[in-house]
Amino acid sequence: MDRLINLNPPVKYMGEIIREIAMGFERAQILFTAFEMRFFTKLKKPMTSKTLIENMALNPMTAARFLDVLTAMGLLSKNGEFYQTHPDFMPFLVEGEPYYSLYLESALKEREMWVDLKKALVENTPLSSEKFKYAYNPDSLRWTARDCTHGRLQRTISIISSLPEFKKARSLIDLGGGHGLFGIGFAQENPDIQVVIFDQPQITGLSQEYVDNYCMNQQISVISGDYLQDDFGKGYDIIFEALSLEGGPKEAKILYQKVSDALNPNGLFITQLFTLDDSETSPLPTLILDLREKIKDHQQMHLMTNAAVFELLEQCGLFVRQMIDISMGDNLPMRMIIAKKTASID
Repeated sequence: MDRLINLNPPVKYMGEIIREIAMGFERAQILFTAFEMRFFTKLKKPMTSKTLIENMALNPMTAARFLDVLTAMGLLSKNGEFYQTHPDFMPFLVEGEPYYSLYLESALKEREMWVDLKKALVENTPLSSEKFKYAYNPDSLRWTARDCTHGRLQRTISIISSLPEFKKARSLIDLGGGHGLFGIGFAQENPDIQVVIFDQPQITGLSQEYVDNYCMNQQISVISGDYLQDDFGKGYDIIFEALSLEGGPKEAKILYQKVSDALNPNGLFITQLFTLDDSETSPLPTLILDLREKIKDHQQMHLMTNAAVFELLEQCGLFVRQMIDISMGDNLPMRMIIAKKTASID
């Protein structure tokens, strides 16, 4: 008989990976529950488990261990008998803080949908028939502005301002420009460029506020409208758009054709978006996002493969020159496509 010490495993062991995936559900529910019950806000200042349990009328045995689990996850810190939201997470998990994780509120609303995934796989009707259109307000836009300053804004401005076409450009429009920080950054890097920030009427008031705060009125104008329906002008050297397009291929083609018509010859269209690789097996977070949209009958967006996006652009006379990974982390894979209005690719 073979000695057990020399025994080769019969198969490659994948149990740990499966276990890690399965435990992700448990950890997510722990985070969601703590967020929903405002544990992190209540623990902005140190508090003993006994005091917290009494104040919230909790089950002493499970709540005490729940706090220890949150501590092991790194979300809380513990000093003796006192628990407190970890300082690193406080800006993101404490209500009223500048980077408060608004997306967790949306995730909370979708918990039942994911638990009921089996139903979505079997039945032909979507779990939700209500069409969703995100309603931006000043608070959410300010949050978006703060969020993009964690690297995406800086990297985007750096990449685009290094392009030879940008240095020569004299006109740029930021479609769906929102808070306007991208347009402001472009204007700062090219004193000879005139920038237009174009967005919905309920948004452009805040755009103007940011332009005023950065004293950029000489270079930047703010215009209200819906870029899928309204005229946003012509004769631009560069058109920029980031994560503002809602809809599917139909809406994308409308936008791309209007962009092509508005660009000068050899002008650039630069867009940031989520796409699927052509194999449609990656990136995982984008696939999960698309699965969510399919479960909800594409209430907000219809994600396309890189090839599908390229084809739509080419149909409108825009030829992809470069695609750049602009992701700021593994869980939010984002691409930036640079396309040129030309008869061929340079």
